Parts: sequence; C-alpha cells; structure tokens
Amino acid sequence: MTVETHPLQPEPVLGVAVAAALSDAVRPAEFGIRQREVLRERILTRISAAPPGTFTIRAAESQWRRISTGVEIRIVRREKATGRQTVMFRLQPGSVVVAHGHTQEEECLVLEGEIEIGGHVLRKGDLHIARPGACHAPITTRVGALLWVTSEIPPPHFSPA
Repeated sequence: MTVETHPLQPEPVLGVAVAAALSDAVRPAEFGIRQREVLRERILTRISAAPPGTFTIRAAESQWRRISTGVEIRIVRREKATGRQTVMFRLQPGSVVVAHGHTQEEECLVLEGEIEIGGHVLRKGDLHIARPGACHAPITTRVGALLWVTSEIPPPHFSPA
C-alpha cells in the first residue's frame, strides 16, 4: 500500500516510507464467533442507549418457564407498585389455561394461532379485554397460540393452568 501525500498537507510524522511499511504490515484480526458476539454487544451497549425517558427490556432478561402441560409463560415485566404485569403465554395444541377471575382489567392479544374462551374464538391479531370482576371460562387451543397479556399480578397461590 502506498501513502499518498497532498501538496497542502505535511508529510506524515513517521515519513511516507515508514507509514507505508506499517500500513502493509497490519493484518485484520480474526475473531471467533463468541469473540465477535461479545464485541458486538459491547459496541451496541455503548451506542444504543435508550432515548431519554424510556428504557428497554431485552429478551435475554427473562426466560420461558413451563407452568403446566403445554403451557409456558415468559414474564416480560412486573411492576409491583401498580400490581401490573406483562406476560407472554405460549400454548401448545390441546393445552388449557384454567378458568380465573380478574380484579383489574386484562388485555390479551393473540400474536399467533387461535384460542377459545367459553366458545368465543380469538385469532391472530384479535385483542380480548376482560374488565375487573370478569371471570374467564377455561382458555383452550386446538392449534396452539402465542399470547401477549397485560394484567394484574396474580396472587402467589394462583396457578393459571
């Protein structure tokens, strides 16, 4: 590689020949997959701070856990001060979430699949709202479903399936 000089710029401090030799001697570093991932995360962390007045909850901050046969939940966010939570439900075909009531409003968005609540069918994109005091019949699915639910934090003894 040659180092070009411009008539209006001074010669490099090391001299053109030394700068060219150093440039030719540098080889790109070869990183393994894990090293690339770590470096990428470090860079993204530094450059992708959430805008003022916002925060981000990363997918890696919570895990899916099985709560009954064919039913898994992922607690996305819990706000104990308000008693509210955002949870994802992953239901396998044929699974059931038991009947339950609500002390606060619940919103259930079907992201994938289909569910049935007491004969009422909800499909992808449908939003179901249960008002305070409402009681759900068991939630069933023939084909499986992925749900985004915002609701009250259930009491410790409650098992939704």
